[in-house]
Amino acid sequence: MRRCDKPSNSCARGTASWFPEGTRSEDGRLTPAELGIAMLALRTGAPVVPIGVDGTDRSLPRHSPMMRPAMVRVNVGRPLTFDDLCRSGPLTREAAEEAARRITLALIPLLPAWRTARVRASLPQSAGVHSTKPG
Repeated sequence: MRRCDKPSNSCARGTASWFPEGTRSEDGRLTPAELGIAMLALRTGAPVVPIGVDGTDRSLPRHSPMMRPAMVRVNVGRPLTFDDLCRSGPLTREAAEEAARRITLALIPLLPAWRTARVRASLPQSAGVHSTKPG
């Protein structure tokens, strides 16, 4: 696992945006969050605000050089913090994996069910994750 000793400059200024999956999926379905965003959140203590963005696969399909008009929906979830994972001493791969699971689980209610079915089936539920739909 690569180390991230220094938070990015954008984190130091207060706000940064990342897509936790690392790339767009071939079929527009949610895939698990990568460990990088989890490690960054654990190292900086910054909250992660899950944002479900639906429709960008129609607006800019993977491998397509041109954008197309499409309806895009954005749902914002509750901020996630990982204080409980940081209290147990040095950061571990297991802590990063748990944070990545929580990030992925927080995205599920923010997207249509068909986009999340595969990842829902592969990830166990975790305590402390908000699973309510945005208002």
